[in-house]
Amino acid sequence: MVMRKQLLTTLLLGSTLLNHVKAQEVCDPIVIERVQYSAVYSNYIEVLAYVTNSDCIDYPSFILLNDQGDTLAVEATDSFCLNFGTASAHYLAVRPEAQIPTGSFNTRLDLYSGFGASLVCSWDLSDVALCPTEPCTQAEVYLTNTGQLETFEAYWWIYDSGTSEQIANGNFLAGETATNFDTTCLAPGHYVIEFSPFSPIDEEYVLGITNNWQYSIGTNVAQQGDTTPLDLVFSWYEACIDLGNSMNEPSSENIRITLPNDMIQLNALNGRALGRISVHTLDGRLVEQRSSSSSSASLSTDGLAAGIFIIQAVNTSGDSFVQRIFIP
Repeated sequence: MVMRKQLLTTLLLGSTLLNHVKAQEVCDPIVIERVQYSAVYSNYIEVLAYVTNSDCIDYPSFILLNDQGDTLAVEATDSFCLNFGTASAHYLAVRPEAQIPTGSFNTRLDLYSGFGASLVCSWDLSDVALCPTEPCTQAEVYLTNTGQLETFEAYWWIYDSGTSEQIANGNFLAGETATNFDTTCLAPGHYVIEFSPFSPIDEEYVLGITNNWQYSIGTNVAQQGDTTPLDLVFSWYEACIDLGNSMNEPSSENIRITLPNDMIQLNALNGRALGRISVHTLDGRLVEQRSSSSSSASLSTDGLAAGIFIIQAVNTSGDSFVQRIFIP
């Protein structure tokens, strides 16, 4: 009787060890890169994960819990396997009753397979910060041509939606590819993107922003059949806005533009040379271009019809400044 009990205990222990070894074999190739709020969807937490081998965790879903075991956020399964080799984003909806800490905290991340039927792995994570720790984080502005592929140039601006202060600007130098990108750095806040839809894509485009096109879901606005530009209103890490992150300095502060006595006056506030200066109409036509090795320059408005124009200055370091002005 004693021998049978010892044998059963040994078999059970062996089974437990075997299951542990199998679990380790499944979990070791899984890499959790980051657990953070979604940049553009405030009630979602983004988990970046991938596997380093070709094994498939079928129909995976993540659940985030606090150190007391309370559920904070749950993913609805929307993929067949975990991504192989490169990170992909998994979006966990924050539970309505969840109390999410505002600072760093300890948490547990569970991975299930089979639409939540089987627990595969658990990770105890320490000092998780759901908000970015940097003053600003990379944002990718993208413009997709949904019509015939063309070569074109277009400018974009990002404004603080509350103060109308310009935060960032840039331009798309598009070749014959459908989607074109530019990058900037944004602090948590509420924003508006505007862009100048130069012909030939002013009726067929998608304008959007994301923190990384390769793995994250962004937000966008699409337009078909109308030449009136559409603005994209969005929030960036909304849950983190009031947590002390300072607003990045707007690039429009670097150059001041005034219109004295039928002139366009540009002054670089940092004292650097303005470089190549160009003036475009909203439909992309170049109406003035010159170079300046000084921190100030004056352009005549003679011959320019009243309306909105785009001023661009590119210095020798490649730093670009773009601003719209209205000439009465």
